[in-house]
Amino acid sequence: MSRFAGVVCAMVVFCPLAGAQSIVHEFSGQMQHMTAPFEVQAPWMVTWQTRHQDESPILGRFEVHLHDAATNDFIGVVALRHGSGTGDVLIEQSGRFRFRVLGFSEGWSLRVRSISLDEAARMKAAREAARFAPRPRRGVTRQHIGPIRGWSVAAGPTLVIESDDGRVFRAVFPEGCPGLDHADSLQLVSGAGEDWEHYAGILLDDGQYCEFGQVTADPLGSRGGARVGPQ
Repeated sequence: MSRFAGVVCAMVVFCPLAGAQSIVHEFSGQMQHMTAPFEVQAPWMVTWQTRHQDESPILGRFEVHLHDAATNDFIGVVALRHGSGTGDVLIEQSGRFRFRVLGFSEGWSLRVRSISLDEAARMKAAREAARFAPRPRRGVTRQHIGPIRGWSVAAGPTLVIESDDGRVFRAVFPEGCPGLDHADSLQLVSGAGEDWEHYAGILLDDGQYCEFGQVTADPLGSRGGARVGPQ
């Protein structure tokens, strides 16, 4: 039985130590496409990204299927998105595969990364945390952060997050987050029903979920902190 697990209803961004993952295969384009065959050992992760600025949802539809390379049998849906977006999908099946990309976008990419069994376990734990993450407290502000470049921990504790476009955000934890000061990696988790990249909290290595209070943009773009994530 194939084991195919996707992060679909909630966004999970995995921020491990640098070098913990290696890109095995990478594909990109704009049009519908069937990729070349590739071989990978489980567990592995697909990081997909698509860009589309047009307001027409039909033109901005992005869908990716996974197929067996030898038989062309359909295995599962990797991504289904209208407009711009990004996401990670965990796949626990070894073999030789191909991606079928359906729809059109201004640019899409697929990165296949080999990951460790521990990283796969953390991704699955984060998916469960995202499924049961509470709704934001009344008056709590969620910020659209986007893809993550790095993170650090400041006093409070406060999680300082830097997005790929250079913006800096500060997230506080009204109920605290024991263990954050010593964390080497973490996963950002969106709340149930939240838009992509509007994060509700984080999941630490030990499986502890810490919910955000306010998330504010830092107008000075100052990072400063105790521990820095991947760059």
